Amino acid sequence: MKSLQASPTLVALMTAYLFLASTVVCRAALLPPWALNTVVALGGDQCVPQPTGPSQCTWATEGTAFAYGYLIANDPDPLKRRYRVFLVTARHVVAEHTGVFHVRMNPAAGGARGKEFDIPAQATAGPWHFHGDESVDVAVLPVGDLKHLGVDIQFIPNDIASEAVGHLKEDGISAGDGAFVLGFPMNLAGAQKNYTIVRNAIVARIDQLFDGTERTFLLDGFVFPGNSGGPVFSRPDAFSIEGTKAHNKSVLVGMVISYDPYQDIAISTQTKRPRVLFEENSGLTNVVPVDYIDQTIENCCLLPGERSAKDEMNKAPPQPPKP
Repeated sequence: MKSLQASPTLVALMTAYLFLASTVVCRAALLPPWALNTVVALGGDQCVPQPTGPSQCTWATEGTAFAYGYLIANDPDPLKRRYRVFLVTARHVVAEHTGVFHVRMNPAAGGARGKEFDIPAQATAGPWHFHGDESVDVAVLPVGDLKHLGVDIQFIPNDIASEAVGHLKEDGISAGDGAFVLGFPMNLAGAQKNYTIVRNAIVARIDQLFDGTERTFLLDGFVFPGNSGGPVFSRPDAFSIEGTKAHNKSVLVGMVISYDPYQDIAISTQTKRPRVLFEENSGLTNVVPVDYIDQTIENCCLLPGERSAKDEMNKAPPQPPKP
């Protein structure tokens, strides 16, 4: 009867296999787990009349928003830092809505149904604030501490979990780097509570933002109605080619505002005139950087002396494109 003793080569192979297997099992998350809890759904009930009985109403998502904390008092101890908290979304999500918005957040105590709160949509009739430049698609809403409402929500601290254009350039962010898009496309927020959808994307073009000739940058990744106002996080990667930087953190780099459509025109063979316009999603997504979120907050919602903590982080806002 032969012995079952393993050869040194076999032992080495088995050891390598177990190491790789344990590495896969213990692989760390690429997106901070708390990031999902910063996202909320904007919309309201959509009611359909029934032949008999009352109308049947279900939640309909119109856009995405996220909680964002602007540092107003710095401290070496992160637990002692003070922030002003805002809901942030795309300007057009708010401006194109009439009446009252419903903001849906998940309950802190669990449960199957989210909590809905009414917020006036129009800036002229409610507390929304827009960027001073109408071409900048940013809206912010001061909300303060939301925990007392019994909801499960966290905010993105702008001093440690976001990066403005200057820092993105210093970190070597470039075309080909990965990103995550969070939000609720195509009314897929969940029937009764929020379940954030995370999609992969790639930075398609960002040099024009760094040069100051554009106010946005492009992602290669599909977004759809409902994604507007959703946060975009960088994707960490421990590997990089020689001479470039590896990115070992995931931070907020901007907000989804739109996608670039591909348009094709059908021409009549008889009249040679255009008859039908076809439009498709190109998969190229426009993202506004964090700088414009901070600018909106600084211009509307800070008390005297509250900008000093933010100024210490040396975030230089991008310059508007030259005419």
